[in-house]
Amino acid sequence: MYRQLASLALMMILPLAEAQAEYRLTKADMTEAVKQEFAEQGLGDEVEIEIFGGKTDYYFEQANDAKIMLSNLETDEEQGKFNANAEIFADGEKTTETKLAGRYYKMVKVWVPVKDVVKDTIIKEDDLKEITVREGRLKGGAWQNQADIIGKQAAKNLKAGKLIEKGDLQAEIVVKKGQAVTVVYSKKGLQITSKMQALDNAALGQVVKLLNLGSKKEIVGIAKGAGLVEISNE
Repeated sequence: MYRQLASLALMMILPLAEAQAEYRLTKADMTEAVKQEFAEQGLGDEVEIEIFGGKTDYYFEQANDAKIMLSNLETDEEQGKFNANAEIFADGEKTTETKLAGRYYKMVKVWVPVKDVVKDTIIKEDDLKEITVREGRLKGGAWQNQADIIGKQAAKNLKAGKLIEKGDLQAEIVVKKGQAVTVVYSKKGLQITSKMQALDNAALGQVVKLLNLGSKKEIVGIAKGAGLVEISNE
């Protein structure tokens, strides 16, 4: 009985031992190889690759490993195209080669709203998240640096995950059009305070027109803070 069981076990093991190893290379592997070549050639650590020419999928029935070796990488910056030679090795032996062609897109990191932002909101650090996009998407002008965004005011409603264009932000408005503001008039050390109506929006340090409600005359001052304007005649 024990001999019969041993014989059956041996018969089950032998087919497994005789099974040949197999290995696959996919388009994803080829794409990653091209990305690495771009990095090694100093053409960009962050690139998106689209391969549309050359064989990209390989199957080896008897191989434990397969590798891709690229050479002669050429790029056309104006059209964003590339081509390269790819040699395929299985277990250290060259098996075939192909000529790859495709497009490449340089990628850059930008900061976008993590959630919808309502107009006039002051942007804070936790309102933003970093994402990677194609460099070409920034040609219209978009804010990239987090430090340049924080503290600015949304000039319009901003959508979560969308690029923040240059016209989407403004310096924080401290004086609003139509607002009754405190006006400080300074002359030779003398200060006079009064109330006037702002005729413009103004950020800190910007010029703002004012209406003297008594005389109905317009004068000009400098926004110095929230609802505060200074008129100097030193």
